Amino acid sequence: MAKRFPDRAKEVVNGGFEAVPTSGRIVVESTHEGGRSGVNYNLMRDAMRKVGKPLLPVDWRFHFFPWYEESRYQLEVPEGHVFKDETVEYFTRLKEIHGVDVPESARLWWEWKNGQSDFNINEEYPSVPDEAFDAIGDDAIYCVQFRELRRQGRIGSRFVVHPYAPVYCTWDIGVADHMAVVFFQKVGGETRVVGGIQAKKSCVLDMLIKVRSFEKVVGFKTYCDLLPHDGGHATTNDRKTAKDTLEENGRQNVKVVPKTGSVWLSISEVRAFLPTTVWHERCGDRIEDGSEDGLPGLLDCMESYRTDENGRIDHDDCSHFADAFRMFIEAACHGLIEGFASSIVGMEQLRGDDWRSRDLGVAEMP
Repeated sequence: MAKRFPDRAKEVVNGGFEAVPTSGRIVVESTHEGGRSGVNYNLMRDAMRKVGKPLLPVDWRFHFFPWYEESRYQLEVPEGHVFKDETVEYFTRLKEIHGVDVPESARLWWEWKNGQSDFNINEEYPSVPDEAFDAIGDDAIYCVQFRELRRQGRIGSRFVVHPYAPVYCTWDIGVADHMAVVFFQKVGGETRVVGGIQAKKSCVLDMLIKVRSFEKVVGFKTYCDLLPHDGGHATTNDRKTAKDTLEENGRQNVKVVPKTGSVWLSISEVRAFLPTTVWHERCGDRIEDGSEDGLPGLLDCMESYRTDENGRIDHDDCSHFADAFRMFIEAACHGLIEGFASSIVGMEQLRGDDWRSRDLGVAEMP
């Protein structure tokens, strides 16, 4: 419910939960879906924060039941059986990071289950709670790409910013003063995702302060700021554009990316581009904004970027980061990124004015 009908889930929490007296008990049982966002995730995160601490009668108590403790999820290991490399790597990492040592009979069951096509084992059978949060639902727009990125170990790296390769900062200037920026650096044949920032109730100047702080902490200077098409539109009382504001405050290379005629064509570009990316571990951090929960981080938003039950893009707190990320690809397709050329058939004809004006005939569906 929290994933597919978030408004209904909020009604349950705000209405149904409130009807239970303090002497009562509420049990929330779920195979978690939806990544690190949504009502169900917030409930679990609140409960996990209190593990090992003194609890009030009205506090949530977190319980996690790992699959490998269930006797039904074990298979007798045939003599001479050789586990797949993926199985060995998974359980080695599970022991090293989480201290979980799973018997071979359970490892064989996991290997068999993981080999079934179109089955998301981390969602249905997580070994630790974080796996449930990291699991990407089939309705996520980039689910296939991020599952492969995680399998290849391209997420959670600790690279340093290369001192002689340009860093690009892409912006999304969202509605209701919700802004997001993402930092990219192309090194050799791969693109490194350095990190991202998002903020609610923020103007361009406020966001620029956060950008400069991020640059200082990480240790680089942005080569180029890339704005969406509305970054060239005057929205303030003094008729200044976001581009004007950035340039007047010291940003020396600011470009506006032309508007695309089809978001889904751009998404196809992102899908083709993602396999060449490497993600710094800070991309998985939540964004501190002064509130208790903060905002979801870049990686969480990209993996939670999804469509609704009608196949339309779900514009929520995760979509702003996804829009800022896509801005890098759209800039590349317009020749604004050094060393990039699209491999998608027909993109050359869709740059510039053609991109903005042609009826692409692309249906609004993934």
